[in-house]
Amino acid sequence: MHKLLIKKNTNYGKKFCTLAPANNPWNEIYRIATGKRKQIELTTTLRKKDRTMTKDLQETIKYTLENITPEDNQNNDNATHKQI
Repeated sequence: MHKLLIKKNTNYGKKFCTLAPANNPWNEIYRIATGKRKQIELTTTLRKKDRTMTKDLQETIKYTLENITPEDNQNNDNATHKQI
């Protein structure tokens, strides 16, 4: 009897989640609970100027900080930046 009740509740939950509108928060909960949620891919490598790739997340972060973000040089500051 207990297994039948669990199965019936599980089937009801599946039916409710699949028939609910797309903006229903229970849809996402159902996907997480059943392992059907799409995994978010994290970019951990970049192609460097010399056409090689960074090896891991740590190297990617270091490369980004050294090459993509602007250098903070106080000699290049305008009057507004010097006040800050």
